[in-house]
Amino acid sequence: MAAATRRNDHFYLTEITKRMTGAPRNTIETVNRVIVLIVAIVIVWCGTQNTLLDLGSYRMPSLIPLTVYTAIVPISGVLVALFSVEQLVNGWKNGYAGPEDKDDTREVIASRSARRASFC
Repeated sequence: MAAATRRNDHFYLTEITKRMTGAPRNTIETVNRVIVLIVAIVIVWCGTQNTLLDLGSYRMPSLIPLTVYTAIVPISGVLVALFSVEQLVNGWKNGYAGPEDKDDTREVIASRSARRASFC
């Protein structure tokens, strides 16, 4: 989840915003990342509460504490929050345009169609 957040592969409206420019894009991108940041904080809070509740519980028959399994939730929430803050700072400094803005699929499809037509 955190790695996908860092690569903009998850949680973001990239298909809508990649065709936008200027202030409208910056506004939508900022609001989007602030929402993800808020959700990450909720994940950290609720995940921590769940992890603390699991401190006295163990999996049978291995007797592994349940906290081993549930501790990853707040950790991933912290990473998502960290990456969201990083993207906000980088977006404010350099803009939100990235490699996902280049939509090369149309050109690839056109070139493949042209190659197929030349073979027929």
